[in-house]
Amino acid sequence: MNQKQIIAQELHSTQSALSNIDFKSGQTFKGQGEFPLESFPRLLLEMPLAQRQNSYKVEWECLSWIDVLPTGQEQYRLKIKALTTIPLTCQRCLDDSLQNIEVNSQFVLLNTQAEVDDFPLENDDEDALLNAYEFNLFELIEDELLLALPLVPKHADQHCQKYLINISEPSEAQLDEVDDLIDPKTGKLNPFLQLKKLKLN
Repeated sequence: MNQKQIIAQELHSTQSALSNIDFKSGQTFKGQGEFPLESFPRLLLEMPLAQRQNSYKVEWECLSWIDVLPTGQEQYRLKIKALTTIPLTCQRCLDDSLQNIEVNSQFVLLNTQAEVDDFPLENDDEDALLNAYEFNLFELIEDELLLALPLVPKHADQHCQKYLINISEPSEAQLDEVDDLIDPKTGKLNPFLQLKKLKLN
């Protein structure tokens, strides 16, 4: 496929400019900038309450273009990137943990909801969205950042106090398990005793 040669219009880095873009006009767009994290209320809710007043930033970048298929049909495409570092609650030690969140997503903008619904789920290169005269790119950036959040936020092992404590000080249960493997006759570890225990249970 060939890319239609159109000079992209520059987008201003304001919430109002990104919230109402006419992608159906035949115009293509590009832009970049940054927003304070408090501009994204749903993302802010994922942070620990005490951290929500701090000055975190979201950097963003976008580019749209029109591909011309061999059939002559035109397909509108959009690529967005976003990057931020925000504190989330480590699910292992429950302390704040700074997490790098990165988005690099591509979309094809289709003209009907039926086309979007029929778009193949196995396409790993891009997702389908419904094109619009008043497209909310700002909301899409927040959506993609939320999808990029880790399901289980946690520190790296070497920075997590609970992990370091657990590997340096075995729990009573772990010590009991070791005791179960000691042969009373020899006083040495015998892993086969654990197999015998499982068989009896």
